[in-house]
Amino acid sequence: HRQIKSSFYDDTSRMARLQRSAVRDIKSKAGILSLTSNWSSLPMWAHYAGNADGFVVIFDKLDTFFKGDETGVLDQVEPVSYSDVFEGMTFRPSSQKNLFFWKYSDWSYEKDTRV
Repeated sequence: HRQIKSSFYDDTSRMARLQRSAVRDIKSKAGILSLTSNWSSLPMWAHYAGNADGFVVIFDKLDTFFKGDETGVLDQVEPVSYSDVFEGMTFRPSSQKNLFFWKYSDWSYEKDTRV
């Protein structure tokens, strides 16, 4: 509690710099494999496959290859959560999933699963 109330967090420009640095660090170490079960969606073909100039690759049993790690976030198959409210990341470890497994509900037709 004392750490959260620290004056360290009052310096918003410093916090913004640290946040940008953390995002760069995460981007340099993690990638996202985004998959869908909705392979016949015409908007997705137009958006992701160069106006239907692409092909479908089907993966079975990905969770046998991606079993997760100690973070509970990385190296695991996880469905995307869709909502109109972005919670962001907090001190709660489970909130880390919001960085990788959340999208606005407008995108729910994609039926994403990510690794």
